[in-house]
Parts: sequence; C-alpha cells; structure tokens
Amino acid sequence: MRTQTDCNGRIDWREALFGLPAIALLVMFLIVPLAELVYVTWSGAFPTAGSGTPRLERLPLLVADRFIWEVFGFTLALAAVLTTVCLTLGYGLALFLWRLRGGWKAAAVVAVLVPKLSNILITAYGLKLLLGEAGPVNRMLALVPLVGAPLPLLHNRVGVLISETYFILPYAVLILWMALEQLDGDVLAAARGLGATPLHVFQCVILPLSRPGLAVAGTITAVWGLGAYVGPILFGSPQELTLAVDIQRQAFENQDWPRAAVEALLLLATLAGLAALYDVNRRRSERKRFAREGRP
Repeated sequence: MRTQTDCNGRIDWREALFGLPAIALLVMFLIVPLAELVYVTWSGAFPTAGSGTPRLERLPLLVADRFIWEVFGFTLALAAVLTTVCLTLGYGLALFLWRLRGGWKAAAVVAVLVPKLSNILITAYGLKLLLGEAGPVNRMLALVPLVGAPLPLLHNRVGVLISETYFILPYAVLILWMALEQLDGDVLAAARGLGATPLHVFQCVILPLSRPGLAVAGTITAVWGLGAYVGPILFGSPQELTLAVDIQRQAFENQDWPRAAVEALLLLATLAGLAALYDVNRRRSERKRFAREGRP
C-alpha cells in the first residue's frame, strides 16, 4: 500500500489508515476465498464441510481431463467471437451516437442503457419471446422468400451468441462512445481542411485516436465472454457448456468441489492473463506516446 509522506520524507500513517477498510474488504472477499479455492484444489476436500479425505493424486487426473479442456476451448472460442462481434457492432453504433446532436443523442444513449436497467431475468424472458419460433424475429424472417420455415434461434449456439451479444454490447458501445467523445474536434477539422475525405479522416485520425477505447472495450467484452453463464444456460443446449456453467454444475449439482475448483482456477488464470496482456499493451502505448512527445 502506498502511503503519504510529508516534506521530511516521513510516512503520514493517519492518511494511510483510510485505506484499511478497502484492504479489509479485499482480504475478506478476494484473498480468503482464493486461498480456500487453492486449498480445495490441492487437498480434494471442501474445508468448510468438516470432512473429506485429501486426494492429491486426483489433481493430475483433473488437469489432464480432456472434458475440462474441451469446455475451456469452447469458452475461449465463445469469448473470441463475442469480442469480435461486439467490437464490430459497438464501434458502428458508437460512431452513430457520437455524430448525433442534442436531444437525439441523449435519447439514443438512454436506449442503449435501457437493457441494463432492467432485471436480467426479465430481459432474458423478453429475448426468448423475441427469438421463439412464433416470435417477431421469425415472423419478419418469414417475409423473406428464402426462409421457408421458422429458424431455430433458441437452445443452440446461435441463441447463445445472440443472447450474450445482447447482454454485453451496451458496455462496448458506452466505452467506445466515451472514447470518441474525447477526440479533439480541432484535429478533425484540420484533417478536413487539408482535403481529407471522410474515409481518410476515419482511417488516419478517428480510428488511431480511439484505439485506447477499443482496447478497454475489447478487454471488458472478453472478460464478460469468458464468464458467460446466463446465455449458455438459458439459450443454449447441453453442448454449449462454458466454464462458468460447468463450475456451477460440478459444485452444486455433482458436489465435486475439487473439479469445480480446478475449473475456477483455470478461469481465474485466464482472466489474470487477459488483464496482464491489457496492462502490457497500455504501457507500450504510453511509452510510444511519451517518445513522440519527447517526454522521459
């Protein structure tokens, strides 16, 4: 913990005490559960159950379990697809919001926020009604000559992708919109004044300057995709199994806590790696910017 120092270099512990409540919460709700999770993984016993025989020999079998890695692979693939889809759709929608003016912009931002202001179960139920065989989406698709029958949009990978995109997209849109709002209007005006076409302005000015927002939105979207639970369990089939869903099933349905702990640690390690990758990219970008500006 960084502490405040006075002009003589002495630590002001009175100001440092204000950080103790946050440290206590961090230890209580992150460090202790994580240590308990590691204990369950190595011992094979659930520590609060008061019983259980340590089974260290089972850990290599769990790590080598092909099923766990298949679930992990599907989770990574789903997160990658969700990140790509949300960034593509989100950037276009953020550009649209950015170019709006006055009350239209406020109304559009509210429309993006509305799905996140309601209960997620209500949102999921409404989405199920929309995607059902007799729902509005299939009724509109029935007007297309090439579509002869209702499309299966639920309880498959299509349903998982649509639902998770619907849940995650607002975060990407808001982050990208805020990044665009911070662009210097004088730079854009100068580019137009020098004869740049709208496409060149986007490629050479808007896109490079909004890359930090893209990095943040991509990281947030990937984190949500790796932890996907509601979409696979409500809109998928047993084949669309993510780590989050299987952790819940192994822990609460099968009572196999060691297996759930191994999968949870695998998911946590992946999220930590993603955060580290974002931090490395951020530091590299800052060094390049400081070099351009002549700062150490």
